[in-house]
Amino acid sequence: MIFAASLLIALGTAATAPEYPPLPGWLGFSAAEVGRPKRFAFSPETRFGTVAILETGAEDGPLSALAGWRNERSGVRVRLIGSGKPADAAFTTVSKISYGCENMASAALFKAPITLAEGPTWIMPATSTENVTAVRVTKFVRRRNGASFAAGSQSWMFGEYSVTRVATSRTKGYLSVMRQSAGQIFREAYEAAAAGAEVLLPEPVAAFFFPTSNITALVVWRPHLEGNEFKVVALRPTSGRVLGMRGGRGDLDLYWCAF
Repeated sequence: MIFAASLLIALGTAATAPEYPPLPGWLGFSAAEVGRPKRFAFSPETRFGTVAILETGAEDGPLSALAGWRNERSGVRVRLIGSGKPADAAFTTVSKISYGCENMASAALFKAPITLAEGPTWIMPATSTENVTAVRVTKFVRRRNGASFAAGSQSWMFGEYSVTRVATSRTKGYLSVMRQSAGQIFREAYEAAAAGAEVLLPEPVAAFFFPTSNITALVVWRPHLEGNEFKVVALRPTSGRVLGMRGGRGDLDLYWCAF
């Protein structure tokens, strides 16, 4: 059985961030059905309703998201929490799957008796007592006196939080999270990756609430020239920070296609 030391989502040490304990579980993705329109451009595709922990980089290195699963026996039970009904599932195998234009992905695969809604899915050990729940993320248009705010601004609501992304120019922008009655609790700036390019801003695609630590984990996705970047922002009522992923890195970068 895989224990907490090998969890995909891990955060620092108690000495550096005592207010943000590590979150149990793994960030995975419920697949889209082959041949059907996708809800998310980054979703893997299968014919079997599979949920996957994806890896497209150096799969056998010390930061591998799949390292703990490669020697795991099939049949290990997990709990899947996504945008639809939660489901019990079983680990099947680690194998190559079709992903992107060069079919470069390896994945730890999990099979549930029902088809889960496509999108980010939190994978919990079946033995965990943490009652993780999905929080619905809804896009909305903020208006004042019948006119929308800045043309480069888009906002979403999830629980008692709102998140806004703003393009302040062609090459710069930011993502901001606010909580009712607390104001802004998180902000991250972005710039264009190369001269002459436009800034690519992230979009919130899922959120999960962990009651034991009172943390809402916001999953944001940012497409870039060759793939998809994901971050998990841990939110407390008055603060937020990006969780370390895969050995302390702040993002999960999935290669899609070279240009």
